[in-house]
Amino acid sequence: MDGQRLEKANSEDGTERVQKSCSGRHCLYCKEDEVPGGCSVTRDSSAACNMLMLLKLKLSGKPRPHNFLEGVVQISVGSCFVPIMGLKHLPRKLLVGKTWQIRRSNSRLHMARPDGVPEDMWAYCQALPKAELHTHLHGSVPESIIEELASEQSLDVTSAREALREARSRGASLSECFAVFDALHELVNDLSAVRRITAGSLAAFAADNVCYVELRTTPRALRDGSSAEAYLEAVLEAMRGAEGATTPCGLPLLSRLVVSVDRARGSAAAEAAVRLALACRRRHGDWVAGLDLSGDPTKGSWEEVLPALDLARRGRLRVTVHAAEVENPEESAAMLRWRPDRMGHVCCMSQEQFDAMLRLGIPLELCLTSNVVTASVDSVQAHHFATLHPD
Repeated sequence: MDGQRLEKANSEDGTERVQKSCSGRHCLYCKEDEVPGGCSVTRDSSAACNMLMLLKLKLSGKPRPHNFLEGVVQISVGSCFVPIMGLKHLPRKLLVGKTWQIRRSNSRLHMARPDGVPEDMWAYCQALPKAELHTHLHGSVPESIIEELASEQSLDVTSAREALREARSRGASLSECFAVFDALHELVNDLSAVRRITAGSLAAFAADNVCYVELRTTPRALRDGSSAEAYLEAVLEAMRGAEGATTPCGLPLLSRLVVSVDRARGSAAAEAAVRLALACRRRHGDWVAGLDLSGDPTKGSWEEVLPALDLARRGRLRVTVHAAEVENPEESAAMLRWRPDRMGHVCCMSQEQFDAMLRLGIPLELCLTSNVVTASVDSVQAHHFATLHPD
């Protein structure tokens, strides 16, 4: 992505122009791959024309192509998620003008309207159809389900709830955030709970007008004796059960699985996760969208997990990586040389590395609130998203 402003495509032949002139990376209109120049409308890896294809196929009822949202760029603002695309020539029932789309904003499920956000803007954002490309399963479980699971296991979550409220008000370090994930992993200890949190997360997304979501999760064995493979199968079972749920905007929910590799677990666990992802892909096809490298960035190393990522690439799995969440210039340089399909966060890159990333045209997953809360950046105003889209 090069950060240029998107052109308007509201001319009479706008749609035809997209179809004929788009030659960006992995474009679904022209079927070209890695052709320089990009779409004449988006200038950014064909993200907009891929979304156009998605929405047109949804409206027409035609089959959807594989990995159709692999090029969409996103950010998270508070509970907001924004793909930046020029979609003025879409039907007005879907969008008009720039696409500012809200992630996880349903006040009934998670949060009230933030201070300073006008009611009409909040309602407008809630009503928009959305796509979510960066969500961790255990980080998107409705609190009501967490409390139900705790109650069933006779656990008192009062102190944990207070700790979370305090963390929300003052911020939390990355290590504190990973401690929350560890606690949730302890709570979700059988296949029934796995299916339950997956279904609950997807129901919350559907209620919030999310039409496409990639759920990422690390395969793990459970305390009830279930294997890591059974864990992934339970997630996929719940995803299939939620397929096609109608959102308030009238579009169906479509979900896909991204299998996560936890960098903190070492090379053997990374290879095992990749092999599970490849096996799931063989069994379930496009339900498995790709692979994610995540986990505590202060633990493990790129060199340890690189053989597993190479294995995924040889198996034709798309790979997204959590990158530059903390200062580690050598690792950031190595990731750029490997050129993943998407990169997340990229908060702590040098200007030279950031410029190289833009030249490579790697789609980004940017999460403003997460980065501010965990002190990866000082403030929303200082976030590098403004460099990419100054408007």
